[in-house]
Amino acid sequence: MGLNLLYFSVRETYSLLEGFEEQVTPSERWRTMAAIKCAELKEKKKQIDTMISILEKGLTCQCLTWADCLMYVKSDQACDE
Repeated sequence: MGLNLLYFSVRETYSLLEGFEEQVTPSERWRTMAAIKCAELKEKKKQIDTMISILEKGLTCQCLTWADCLMYVKSDQACDE
């Protein structure tokens, strides 16, 4: 699997390959970069999970107005309740 599939940018890939002191081993480089990327992806996952939840709730929406719908979303309930 290439680094592109792991969502590393060109800059991050360059940094992984060339952006460390010579004394830093490849495994140390990888651990550092992987820890940073894991944190970034976990945050993105939280955002995506929230968006999916809102969209799924909207699939059963029976609200007559946007204000009603917003009220349900803010209270973390589905519109069909």
